[in-house]
Amino acid sequence: MDTKLELKLNPENAKIKITERSRGRMKIQIKLSKDEATAFKNFVEQLKPEQVTFDEFSKAIFFTGLNSMGDTLQRSTIDYVKENREKLEASGMDVDKFFKDVENVEQVDG
Repeated sequence: MDTKLELKLNPENAKIKITERSRGRMKIQIKLSKDEATAFKNFVEQLKPEQVTFDEFSKAIFFTGLNSMGDTLQRSTIDYVKENREKLEASGMDVDKFFKDVENVEQVDG
């Protein structure tokens, strides 16, 4: 029996609708094809703990992905600033302040 769990969704085919709501809220809808929806349901049902609802686990997957993307972008930005320090300082950027701000964010984030 194959126990490999894999979920690959193609963002190029995804239909995403973002609606600005009242009081600064936002609604995000992600429309999946029938095959993608089935794959997602199977993925969640195989991995979620029994005491967690489908919706709660789906939300956790979504926010984990956002956090991961944020971490990746932050790391890429830090690497870029390190590699291009002289050029950025010549353009007027306070690189030391940038790294101090990043350090403060990392301390808050844990």
